[in-house]
Amino acid sequence: MIWLRGTATAGALRPGITAALATNALRAALRGVAQTVAANPDNDDNDATSAVVRDALIHALVADRAHS
Repeated sequence: MIWLRGTATAGALRPGITAALATNALRAALRGVAQTVAANPDNDDNDATSAVVRDALIHALVADRAHS
């Protein structure tokens, strides 16, 4: 997940969030979702779980442009 390093627009991440931290958080979240889906691929909530994790990561990592 090195692709985040050096490619983010200045100010795109929340204050205190480095590209390395964002990369590690994304890697961990993707791994967790993948393991959850693989453990129970027929679970009807898999898509919703993935969406919730995605939205939580965006909220935690990406700067709020409306308030900057």
